[in-house]
Amino acid sequence: MYFFDYLKHPTETITLILIAFFVLILITPITTVAELQYRSWQGVAVLSLLQVINSMMLMLLWFLLGRTKNLQTKELDNSTKNKMYIRLSIIPSLYVISIGISFFNFSAAVIFPVIMIPALILVTKAHKHRHHSEE
Repeated sequence: MYFFDYLKHPTETITLILIAFFVLILITPITTVAELQYRSWQGVAVLSLLQVINSMMLMLLWFLLGRTKNLQTKELDNSTKNKMYIRLSIIPSLYVISIGISFFNFSAAVIFPVIMIPALILVTKAHKHRHHSEE
């Protein structure tokens, strides 16, 4: 499920959000190196907050698309909207937890976001399983 599959044409607002999102993505490797070099909760916090902001931008894009019918190539049903909000909320949630862990154990805080991909896969499979059992 991709944002651009549903987007008919970007508005100026969507374009600006996407540009900001991609600029922040370009900063991610720098903050990752700083996190690993300084090995402190501050490094974890900076990288995590960057990822939370990026995730919030994606949620904002999804919200704008879902709210504006003339931007959609195909209509978004509530199930699709909710599924995307759940998927998009996993990443910032893991990074917020990572910040909390960083106060106690730097190594665990750095490893914690690595479970992001398996978590997304599990949520997708659980949702598909629940969706198929309802039919």
